[in-house]
Amino acid sequence: MKKKTPPAVKLLPALLLAALAAAAPARISAGGAEDLFGGPFPGLPPFLTQTAPAYPSGYSAVARVFGLMLSELVPANSAKYTSYADQAALNRVIGGVHHPSDTEAGKKLGNAVYKALERDRAFKTDMQTLRGNLKP
Repeated sequence: MKKKTPPAVKLLPALLLAALAAAAPARISAGGAEDLFGGPFPGLPPFLTQTAPAYPSGYSAVARVFGLMLSELVPANSAKYTSYADQAALNRVIGGVHHPSDTEAGKKLGNAVYKALERDRAFKTDMQTLRGNLKP
């Protein structure tokens, strides 16, 4: 019997995009993304850096959410999952795509999204379903 992905889990990418969109006006009104998050992207050619402000890393946010989910599902491996999520964020810095402050902002965003998900009844139900599908 094929197992289905729980409905609320399928919504994670959309939830993260909504959270990023909701945070944009606050960043801009706080003095601009460059001032708040560390300036233009590192590693970009000069003609792009003038118009490419930094912003919270979506990769870091997604990695953090999934790391927190997995940590809840398998608490014994929590340190490992957190380490993997942190490495995914660091890879964005090493690759020259984000400043460290961008990845830290992404981690904070991931934490906030996960806290919101924890209050959602459908998400709780889906986590129970996932927990039931784990092999002992």
